Amino acid sequence: MIFVAHYHGGKQLNVFNYAVNAANGDIRFQRGYGNQWGRYNAPVTSREIVFMAG
Repeated sequence: MIFVAHYHGGKQLNVFNYAVNAANGDIRFQRGYGNQWGRYNAPVTSREIVFMAG
């Protein structure tokens, strides 16, 4: 599994984190979140939990 943060442009709420299957590229899930400062750090995993912030 690969986790990626991506800014879709426009408003600051257009930030999404994706979980991508490393073997075939299928998107397992995507989750949008608000981000005020325009910094989109990579998601971090620990014990099957994905932490995201920006």
